[in-house]
Amino acid sequence: MPILNQLSALLARPVQYMLDRGVEHSSTAAALCRRLEGRSMAVVTGVAGFDLYFTVADGKLVCQSGRPAQADATLSGSPLNLARLAAADPEAVIRAGHVRISGDTDMA
Repeated sequence: MPILNQLSALLARPVQYMLDRGVEHSSTAAALCRRLEGRSMAVVTGVAGFDLYFTVADGKLVCQSGRPAQADATLSGSPLNLARLAAADPEAVIRAGHVRISGDTDMA
């Protein structure tokens, strides 16, 4: 199992880099981070070692590998369907049931 933990940590690193740059260059993203301070969201892929969770701490969006004991919101789906959320119509992916949201749906 240690190799899966290492892979998951490697996955989180470039995601964190993109998040940092996005928040740094967007006043809207920075304001949203301030509003979500202390909140968390898990992203469950169903692929061992590739789950991520996000927390907001000190105005920064932090990406970590694994699953937290409890998250305010959870997105679950295959990696492909989760990636489809970035497309033009993410609500269609959710309506079709390809990605599930649990917990605080407004936050997700």
